[in-house]
Amino acid sequence: MIASLSVGRPAAAEPDPAAPYGKMSLEELLDTRIEVGSLQTETIFNTPSTVSVISRETILRYGFLSLAEALRTLAGIDIGRTHLKRDVPTSRGILQEHYSNKVLVMMNGVPAWNAVTGEASLERIDVRDVERVEVLKGPASVLYGTNAYAGAINVILRAPDSDAGLDVHGGAGDKGAFQAGGRYTYGDTRTRVFLAAGSRDEDGHDLLFTDERGERGHMREYRTASHYTAYVERGPHALLVNGFVSHESFLGIAADFDLGAGHDHVARGYLASYAFSKKAGSRLRLRAGGSLDWQQRDFSRSRGDMLRSNVEGYRASGFATARIDAGEALAFELGADYDHRCSVEYTNYEVRRDVVMANNNMKDRQVRALSGFGQMRIHRGRFQLLLGSRLTHNELFGANVSARGTLVFSLNDTNSLKLIAGQSYRAPSFFELYFQTLQNTVYGNPDLEPETSDSIELAYVTSFKKLFLQALLYHARYEDKIFRVRNRPQDPNDRSLVYVNGRPFSANGVEIELKYQSPAADVFANYNFVDGDRGDEIGGNGHYNFRYVPNHVLSVGLARAVRRFQLAAVLNLQSGVDGPQRRIDGWRSVDLNLSYGHEVGSLSLRHTLSAKNVGNDPEPVPEFVRRILNDIPSGNDRRLVFTIAVRPGAQD
Repeated sequence: MIASLSVGRPAAAEPDPAAPYGKMSLEELLDTRIEVGSLQTETIFNTPSTVSVISRETILRYGFLSLAEALRTLAGIDIGRTHLKRDVPTSRGILQEHYSNKVLVMMNGVPAWNAVTGEASLERIDVRDVERVEVLKGPASVLYGTNAYAGAINVILRAPDSDAGLDVHGGAGDKGAFQAGGRYTYGDTRTRVFLAAGSRDEDGHDLLFTDERGERGHMREYRTASHYTAYVERGPHALLVNGFVSHESFLGIAADFDLGAGHDHVARGYLASYAFSKKAGSRLRLRAGGSLDWQQRDFSRSRGDMLRSNVEGYRASGFATARIDAGEALAFELGADYDHRCSVEYTNYEVRRDVVMANNNMKDRQVRALSGFGQMRIHRGRFQLLLGSRLTHNELFGANVSARGTLVFSLNDTNSLKLIAGQSYRAPSFFELYFQTLQNTVYGNPDLEPETSDSIELAYVTSFKKLFLQALLYHARYEDKIFRVRNRPQDPNDRSLVYVNGRPFSANGVEIELKYQSPAADVFANYNFVDGDRGDEIGGNGHYNFRYVPNHVLSVGLARAVRRFQLAAVLNLQSGVDGPQRRIDGWRSVDLNLSYGHEVGSLSLRHTLSAKNVGNDPEPVPEFVRRILNDIPSGNDRRLVFTIAVRPGAQD
């Protein structure tokens, strides 16, 4: 879907500070080639997947300060929180326990996720360095393998264009917020260069928190991050390097002051990837490469922060793909992937003596997976048919076959119907398989089975005059979803948990994303409805995935230019939802953004004042992991942030 895709030239410069929003045509934007849905780039009308796009200009216009903030406006996508992790993206209501390991996050098509626990980090890149974000909802395993169980997010880095050169930005806000960064882009007929680095910090706000034992105390809510990224493309060669360090407030390994609540949760990592592309004649395109993804997390396990955990792992992977155009009406896509994962450690250590107290049954765990996939495209007149399948062999779980098929009927260039059927597969993480504490509070389960899913959806995509609409209906069935249950539910004093596979459950959903653009205003409205059954409930315990998922979510944005000023507002609404003990009321939040652009000599400046959650409305999140607390705070409190962006040279 594309409802939050704003008006602009494909790979265009930042908007002219004096220009009205309607200067650039929606038609030009809709011609942008989407990468996440297939090996072959296609427009939103022809891609064989359901794809939402957030463009660079949307990010600027609405003043989004992070990827998480932008993503939460899409229909079918939510950004949640568990007591152990912030900014957990979910797709179509499929909850992810502690970690975001069911939605794959990529950077320029390169997957990046923790080899031990499986989660991705949305903090590893500044949202200002993004050309666009492409989001595929629903099964994506045929294209991307494990961890694309419920969807895939592909972050495309800024492209060099007519305004290539140096950009810098800085900002400050309430609660001690500070940010600074810059990027350099360059491009010619054979070379593309992107370099960026940045940092943001904040003191955070005070939270009066009541933990699982009923103790009430103060803690800080904050998020900080530093990062660097380099992407160089020269002829057939492409090199990507990214590194990051992030800090976030932490509610404890359980939501308990005795177990680390209130202390710092640190994540860091680096990603290095190389790819080689070559055309062999007019009908064959080859691509191959590899990547190394190392990540580490460190967090508290005690009230005094003298006992902490260190989680470290890496992934080494390789791929090869071929696209074969057999004729005007027939094409094939073939590929193979190799993935080696290693859990270096998941230790508990004493801070003062730097002594390892426990290895948690996680030291030097390794697994290899090999997969191959193939897709066939048939294009006849107004019809396009895609059939594909992936065979995955994981040395722990044997073989799995996932398939997908799409029939696209193009009424004309800007109207299409899509019937999509797909399957997904996700292997358990090392953490879910093997983790075991000395205190026996959490148990992994080596007998777990991989998660699988099947879905079918019908989508309609259209654009006419100044309006774009994508609407769809879907039905999905999920099997063997992995989650935690009480180890001994009959013993009220035993709070230990164990990972298990759930029973099959299903859901029906509606997603609508609407976009209107004219010289007077830019508007988007994204609505999501999902209704899931309780098939995964075990033994009548009242715990099932869709108990904690709202039926209705709506996000509406309005932006308008008045001379050199640009104003924008975003309203997020969510219906009420059940918590473990009691109902959680629905909520709403409003973000406001005001920017002013002008030129000083040879410099172009943009000033932006952003007010987030202006009503300071609470956004409670059901605590569905341990279910001792009813809800936890989202951390999205009221914030005021001022930023200034500067670049040499007057804009067009």
